[in-house]
Formats: sequence, structure tokens, C-alpha cells
Amino acid sequence: MKKSILWFATSSYLAMAVPAHAEIISISNAIFSFLYSAGVAGAVANAVANVLPYVVLGATVLAGSLGRGRSGALKGNDVKNTFSNNETAVIEAGGRVRIGGLKAFGNTDGSTRWREICHLQGPIDGVEEYWLAGKEVVVDSDTGLVQSPPWSKPGGSWATWQTKIGDGTEIAWPALVSAFPGIWTANHRNRGIFQSLLTFYNPGIDDDKFLTLYQGEFDKAEVVVRASPIYDPRDGAQSAENEATWQWSDNGPLYVMHMMRRLPEYFSASLWDMTRMQASANAADVLVSTKTGTEKRSRFWGIWEHSGTRGETLNDALESIGGELRKTDQGLYYIALIDDDPASEVDFSSAEDYCIDVTEKLGPDAAERPNKCVVKYYAPEMDYELTQVDMTGIAWANVTAEINKYGPKEFTVDLPFCPSVSQACRIARRLFYLQRASTVSMTTNMVGLAAWNKHYATIILPDEDTATKLRISAPQVSDADGVVKLSGKVWPALSPFNPATDEADPPEDRPQIGFTSSIDAPSAPTAFAQVQYPSGGYEMRLQYAAVGYDGAEANYRSYTGGNPNPWQAMTESGGATGTLSYVSGDFTGQVLDGRVRAIDGESASSFSPIFNGIVAVNNTLPGIPTITDSNNTGPGESHFVTVQAPAEISVVAIRITAPLFIDRTTECRPGDAVTFSNFAGDEGKTFSIFALTSDGTPGPSTTFNT
Repeated sequence: MKKSILWFATSSYLAMAVPAHAEIISISNAIFSFLYSAGVAGAVANAVANVLPYVVLGATVLAGSLGRGRSGALKGNDVKNTFSNNETAVIEAGGRVRIGGLKAFGNTDGSTRWREICHLQGPIDGVEEYWLAGKEVVVDSDTGLVQSPPWSKPGGSWATWQTKIGDGTEIAWPALVSAFPGIWTANHRNRGIFQSLLTFYNPGIDDDKFLTLYQGEFDKAEVVVRASPIYDPRDGAQSAENEATWQWSDNGPLYVMHMMRRLPEYFSASLWDMTRMQASANAADVLVSTKTGTEKRSRFWGIWEHSGTRGETLNDALESIGGELRKTDQGLYYIALIDDDPASEVDFSSAEDYCIDVTEKLGPDAAERPNKCVVKYYAPEMDYELTQVDMTGIAWANVTAEINKYGPKEFTVDLPFCPSVSQACRIARRLFYLQRASTVSMTTNMVGLAAWNKHYATIILPDEDTATKLRISAPQVSDADGVVKLSGKVWPALSPFNPATDEADPPEDRPQIGFTSSIDAPSAPTAFAQVQYPSGGYEMRLQYAAVGYDGAEANYRSYTGGNPNPWQAMTESGGATGTLSYVSGDFTGQVLDGRVRAIDGESASSFSPIFNGIVAVNNTLPGIPTITDSNNTGPGESHFVTVQAPAEISVVAIRITAPLFIDRTTECRPGDAVTFSNFAGDEGKTFSIFALTSDGTPGPSTTFNT
């Protein structure tokens, strides 16, 4: 359902597009000025004296009172491309989003190529995923090296990807200043913009790798990010006026407040009832049941541009979180979540003495009444695009009797800032029933002003004895006639939301674009293990099954404050191809995610499902090493034995020993080949060969006779 907010303004604002770059590359700070285009209502009768600019008059006005302009909410596929344009609007984002950006600069020195991408207004909280040329890649957090095929190479990469979060401290990219001193200067900082610098290295035009790397949209750069941190009044360590203290959150009411406070001269913190905002934020964080478990009641994810009509963008945001903008009697704002059965705020059920007229207009005629609800939401399952939900079999969304008699009459609920099909269904059900509901008009004497700043009222409808709840609009006052006019929608009697029957299934995850479609994705990895070598070095390992190919690409990611960090690369074990990868370091006790994809030449599968686990030291008793080659003839210095380490993830070394004679230990990984040689002086002895774990526990042994 599309509604309109009445905005009062002392002046009008022009919709405008700001030049994105002057000359060849420079982007002025003007791109990210805080100008929206605002749809400003004309003169409004019955305005209250001394209204502040941009004050909402009472409740949200029902559909039809004002025409809606273009919303600033952006469709996912509109912002996931890397584009070049002389003019672009300010782009902001909230929650978790996937976004491309403006190609602000592109040049080459004849071999190396550089691309600067301006994604959105900063600062952001962090990057979670990198996508290059439509394929997900892993970027090393320290070096910026792209460590996924086809860009990775032994000892390095054919590409690097560096980012700046857009916190206003940005300086010009040193690489660009050095490579293009006549074009790029220290003044090209793009402060306050979340941006990327991609560097592509040339393997040589005669190298087969050249065509593998540089074809199509090789420089199309997208990221999945946790967008702007926001102010949370529940956290005493945060200050509403100090952005450096803010934290990332996708809390619905808090993010809509953040959107509105982007113009602090109109929406400063002093205009907000922060006590009520705390209560709304707590309500949004309450876990509600879904078809597959639980989730927070109200979250906000999405992207918008400032050139959209501000009121429409805020309406989209409010609908997407299931909320409404409220105002206290003291004139302070807050965002409240809408319950399926909201409490009445004013009672007109005994209004005989002051009610002049009550008229009920039944909902749209059956032939025109919506009978089929179409629901769209910002779907991470579909690569963060506005996606239509399959509502087949959901009874509340399909009034079958009316569809059969009159044909489908669709009512579309677009929720561009809603990241969950469950949240979308809960909100859409209420909006759909309200659209089908009757309208009530009531005229009273001045007692009707009791409805000021109220959204829900009870009255007695004509020819009825019981009270009916209404969702009311702002009172309209006629001083000349001494009357107050109220209008509203009959609030539907909604049964408790039952996820099993009222919630649709989310779409299946869109398959990742692989280098080829002929390789099936492996199963999820099965285990993490922390080990320590006899020399003292630490290593974390990931175990999986991706055998039958040239190898595998395994990644892990850690968490900070409950949010995932970017994926990081691991090295595949040479002795356990397709089954084990590792990375140096002590990760004991950390919660990690792991994933893997099969690699076959220049082709790769999609990634496996994610394995989540806590890293712990593994001292599982290893198996028996396997002798694969040996020689025990001739002089002792020519004797040798080669063994393959057992496959257990706990193996850190192979030891060979005989009482009172040789005792050697060689560090290794599972499946590695280990050779012991030169047994001069030890001829005629029997040696035991066994694997060791981190704590020195030996496994069963095999023997070698010299």
C-alpha cells in the first residue's frame, strides 16, 4: 500500500543531480551534500500555528490525500553495476547491502590498469564480501591481494583491491598520485566516500592468461557491506552528536530515525523522544517465530538516493520496518512499530452528546476490491534485489472466492528496505486487509480535537452496538463551523500470525556464477582443528571433501561483535588435495565460518554451504603411516624410507626411532610424504615409524628394517 506523509515547509527544494566528476576524474564534495529532492505539499488548511519546518501533521494521511512522487529507494540491480556517468545522485545505504558504484577514474600506464570506484556515502562499518566480474573473490585483509581464481597466482595475484570506509580522513591514493602525477593530485581525496582502488597487472598479451583475465566486465566491482553506523540511545557510550561513537545496527526504528536525522538542522536529536525510541528499538529486537526458527521483529536493509522524493522514501522505509512516525504531546518525534492489534488511544464510543455525524463507506466493491496480495522485499537470497514472493497457497493473500468470481485484483506491497520474507509477510498481511477495509467519516464538535496526535480510536458505527477500532488521519478543524472532521479505516480483526500457514517460503538462493556450470558444489566442510607443531608454530586447519579435481579453494572468516569479517584465503595442503587447507595462527576458541569450492583448471564450482564451528585443539589419535618407498640394501648411507602421513586432521609430525639409536622427527601435515635417509652405522636395526599430534601423542607404528 502506498501512503503519503504531509510535510510542511517554509521553502521548496529542487530535485537535482550533482556532477559526479569534473574534467576526467575529480569528484567534488558537492556530490555528497545533504540535499534531497523534497515533495512539498501545498497550503494545508487547519495548520497549527508556529509549525516547525518539516513537521508531520498528526498521523500519516491515508491513500489518495496526496499524490506520491518517485521514491528514492533503489532496486538492487540498479546499483550493483559499476557505471560511468557525468552526473549521479547521492547514494546511501543501511543494514547489509550489495552495491557497485561510480567508476570515478580509470587509466593505465600501458601495462598496469587502475580503477577507482566510489560506492556510497560513508562511513561504512565493514566489507563482508567482494565480487569481481560477477564472481565472488577473496581479498587479503592485509595486502589487498585478490586470492581467488583466475586472479590468484603462486606468490601473489594479478589484481589487488583496496578500500577506504569513507570516514572523512581519506587522502589521495598514493599509487594514482605516483602513476599519474599530471592528473591525480593530493587534492583528489574523495573524503567521506566509501571507495575502492582496484589494480590489475598484465601477464603479457601473448600469455593465455591475458584473455582469461581481461574479457567482458573484468573491472565490475561489487561489495556486500555493513553500511553506515547509527546512533542507538540504549547505549550509554554513544552520543547522538558524535558519529565516532555510533555502532552498526539494522534495527528498524533506529535506522529510520537515522534517515530522518540526515538533515540535523531539521531533525536534530533534541527533536526526538529518545526514551520512546529506546522502547521501540527494544521491541524491534524481540525475537519472533518464523517458518524456520526465529528472527528479530524489525530490521532495515536497503539503498536509497537523495534525488528521490523524501516523503516517499521515508514512507517506503516505515512500511518496510512495519512502523509509523509518531509525535508526542510535547512535540517530539519517535518511530513506533505497528501491532496487529494496536491499543485504542481515544474513545469516541459514547459520543452522542458531541458526535454530529458518522458515515461508514464500505470497502471497495467486490469487483474492484483487491483480492490478491503481491509482496516484494529486498531479498539477500536473490543477490540483494527487490524480489517478488511466491504467495501460492497463502490463504490471507488470496481471496479465492473473489478471484474465481471477478478475476485477480492485485494489491502490491513493495518493501524495499525489508530483508526478510517473514517480516514482509507479517507487514503485507496487515496492509492488504487495511486496503480492503471500510472507511469511516465522523464530524464532532471541538471535542474531536482529542484525536490530535493519535492514530487509533474506537467509535460506534451506525446500526451497531459494539465499538469498532479505526486507524485515523489527522483531525481537520473548521473554526467557522465549530466542528472537527475525522476519517479513518476500520482496523481489521487479525488472527495471531502463524508462520506455518501465513508465511511464504523465501526464494531459493540464486546460484553463484561459477567459472563453469559443469562442476557441482562440494558439501559443507566438516571440521576446524587447531594444531601446534613440535617447533612451536600454530596452524588452523579446515577439513572437507572436494576430491576428483585439480584442487580446491577454501576460505574462513571470523566474527567481530557478532558480525562477520571478510572471507580470508587458506592454503591447500599438498598431501591432502581436495580434503584439507590451512592458515598459520592460533584461533583456539574462535567461532569461524568455513567454505570450499572445487577447482579444475581455470574452472571452479560454486561455494559449498557454510560450516560454522568453534576452533579447538585436536589431538585425535592418528592412524599408521604408510611406507610408499624404501631401500635397505647396500651401505647404510644409501638406506631410506618414505612414508605417507596418515589422514587424521590432528597429524603434525612423523617420528622414526629405535631404542638407543636414531630418533628423528619431521613436521608434516596429513597425507604428506616424509622421507628419512642415511642410516650409516644403524644397519641391521628395526625402526618404529609413527605420527604425532600437538601434545606429542603417538599413533600406532609401522616398522622399517635396515
